[in-house]
Amino acid sequence: MSLIDEWNELLLREKNFYIFGASAVAERIFSFFKQLDRTDQILGFLVSDTSQNPAMLFDKPVVFYKDVTDKATCVLITVSKVYHSDVFDELKRTGFSNLCEAHPFFSMDFSPAAVSTATSSEGLLSVEDLEKNVRTLLSVRNPAFSDALFYQSYPALGWFGDRPTDERFQIYGLDQYLSSEYSILDIGSNLGFFDLTVAPYVKNVLGIEFDPTLVTIAEKVSDWQKIRNVQFLCADYNEWIQETPDTYDVIFSFAVHIWLDVSPADYSKQLFSITAPGGYLLFESQTIETDKKFSDFCNHFVVQGYEKIWERTIRDDGRTNRIIVLFQKPQ
Repeated sequence: MSLIDEWNELLLREKNFYIFGASAVAERIFSFFKQLDRTDQILGFLVSDTSQNPAMLFDKPVVFYKDVTDKATCVLITVSKVYHSDVFDELKRTGFSNLCEAHPFFSMDFSPAAVSTATSSEGLLSVEDLEKNVRTLLSVRNPAFSDALFYQSYPALGWFGDRPTDERFQIYGLDQYLSSEYSILDIGSNLGFFDLTVAPYVKNVLGIEFDPTLVTIAEKVSDWQKIRNVQFLCADYNEWIQETPDTYDVIFSFAVHIWLDVSPADYSKQLFSITAPGGYLLFESQTIETDKKFSDFCNHFVVQGYEKIWERTIRDDGRTNRIIVLFQKPQ
């Protein structure tokens, strides 16, 4: 069953809903109801602290979760049960009996092409068989990966990963910096799951990855879903950057710089040259404690001409402290 089919079954089964949370993920879940003209089914947004949230969101009340009296109403929870089991446990303790893990629906797209894609995969490989194929490829590359978590999660197919893609999307605040007219570059795209999650928001995505196995996996998954605006290229970044004539509106450089054998001065010059005017660079560290040159890279980005918009410390996998910095190239 496709993700959209599961969503439609849920809407038919339940009369009304609360959405737990008031973040970008919660807003995206609400947008699905709006696209289907079913916002009347949403009773409101539940939060754990009303002082940190608006009183209303999309003309729906934002309510302290303990104040809800009808605890049989379905609650769409916008965080992962694996990474935030405490949220589910607390709601159960409070008396809520109808909880739905909604974050896998985050990557849905209700455009005509996307709906066609979701249904056309039926009768081909099942999601389970696709995952087996992916794990087989990974096990050939490294036997330890056959049963391990993927590096990136992929909520669209219900695949868990060491780094939760939907939460990273929210932490980075990407909904504020993406546009349907934008071209995206991801340097070191790994399994490609992050790029496939970004795809519905933008014009096109190019993922550059040195490992051919990871590129094969990314292509298999994108082909299975018939996602046509993402390209994965197996290439050495240092060779590719000498030949590319293109510019990009947003560039992702997620914890990859230490593998590229490029100096901070050269990397900043290269990325600045392929960033469109007004475009963004999201630059992420490796483990903070060991990424000794991270600050040098950041300083060179500023010297080159980028403006530093914000810096955040993240720990999305629950273990590794990283820094993510957003830079913008002037118009």
